[in-house]
Amino acid sequence: MIWIIVLSQISCRTFEAVNNRKMKKLLSLILFSLVSMSVFAGGENNNAKSTTVLAGKVVDHRTGEALVGAEVVIAGTTIKAMTDFDGNFKFSNVKPGAYQVNVNFISYESESEKIMVSTGQAPTSSVFKMMEIE
Repeated sequence: MIWIIVLSQISCRTFEAVNNRKMKKLLSLILFSLVSMSVFAGGENNNAKSTTVLAGKVVDHRTGEALVGAEVVIAGTTIKAMTDFDGNFKFSNVKPGAYQVNVNFISYESESEKIMVSTGQAPTSSVFKMMEIE
């Protein structure tokens, strides 16, 4: 951004005063390159802001104890996570939208929940309470 400010300070009078064609081409190329770089750099920042975090916890419905190693999958994708020692899972860089999240764990009934993810808010979080198969 600083380069754009510096180059914008070059007045048209100065640019026209340059008689050498090669110098005009060089200055034009430099200006174009710097503007292009700033546009692409700005685009990366906008992309980073358009995603959020989808997190949650998987627990036993009856006891409330964390289920360690449960598989959490965003349906229709290959995106998976496993719960940690506290039953927590986390998906980073999730784009806004509605997602079907499925949870599987050995000897428990599978759970599924539709979760709406949006940016500009706190990370989306959900608690899955799983029933043990008897």
